[in-house]
Amino acid sequence: MKQTFNLPTFNFRIYILVLGLILSTLACGLGQPKPTPTQAPTAVEVIPTKAPEKTQEPTPTNPPAISGEAIREWASAGEATSEYGSSDWSGQQAAGAPDTLTCGDHITAWAAAESDSVESIMLYYYDPPLIPTEINIVQSYNPSQVVKVELLDAYGEYSDAMIYESEPKATDECPYTLSIPVTGIDYLVMGVRITIDQSVLGLGWNEIDAVQLIGYPEPGTIVPSVPPPAGSTYFANFPLYENAESVSYTEYSLNYTVRGGDRLAIRDFYIAQLPPLGWHLDRDENGNCIDENSCMSQNLGLDYSDPSNTRWFFIDGADDLLQMTLTEENGIVYLLLNLT
Repeated sequence: MKQTFNLPTFNFRIYILVLGLILSTLACGLGQPKPTPTQAPTAVEVIPTKAPEKTQEPTPTNPPAISGEAIREWASAGEATSEYGSSDWSGQQAAGAPDTLTCGDHITAWAAAESDSVESIMLYYYDPPLIPTEINIVQSYNPSQVVKVELLDAYGEYSDAMIYESEPKATDECPYTLSIPVTGIDYLVMGVRITIDQSVLGLGWNEIDAVQLIGYPEPGTIVPSVPPPAGSTYFANFPLYENAESVSYTEYSLNYTVRGGDRLAIRDFYIAQLPPLGWHLDRDENGNCIDENSCMSQNLGLDYSDPSNTRWFFIDGADDLLQMTLTEENGIVYLLLNLT
């Protein structure tokens, strides 16, 4: 007889309960995303947070806007790759204000050793370095064979500061001033290097009398007065006109400015003050030369009675000459005393 197998009621309930739990667990897992395998954590340096700082403006690449009046400086010193003489026609002759007033082969300008060579001259400006806006190169013989002009920054580097490049070219104007506007330079400059090429035109010596740097000091900088050099016997005891500013000494020159000064009053001041120091105007009150051999004003055709005259020469009874230059621009008088 076939036997009937009956599952115990207790066991059947347990099976139903277990089956329900399994199905419930599977149902919950179907709705969850697949978990990403856990990776070992990467070590991270914890930096304390701080309050955000105000964003700074980017540094401008163009020259900064500068207010105030431009400063005009003649070089304090000059040196060249070659010189026709150690004193006459030397690189130092290109320092200071122009003192070669007529076109010609004069000892008061720089000339290279050879008349058909490629040479360079370096002019230095120390009082103070400027952010440049213009360079003026005064040439007194066979201009203009200038082919390159570079600027030396206050740290002694040339970097990319070539501001002029050209082929040699002849000009009938002499003396001749090559004026070079300067843009895009936003740092202080202390020197100008000029390269001439005398090998192309066959004109002979291209002589440079003076080089002027025009620009602005660093914003907020007070233009200092430069004390006389140690051991100077020429200008350490020279009197200064009242309210003199930007006073600068070199071994062979004294220069400063007078804001709102009277140019002719400053002239009269020195004509009266220099004789006690041994320097006398090279002409007397009647306009006659005191010494025909040292009468530079006559050689240059200067008229001391002309109020527009800007140069005066003084002699000391020896072979030395002292030149005084007085110019005025925008209410500022510029004075230069230099030995020639």
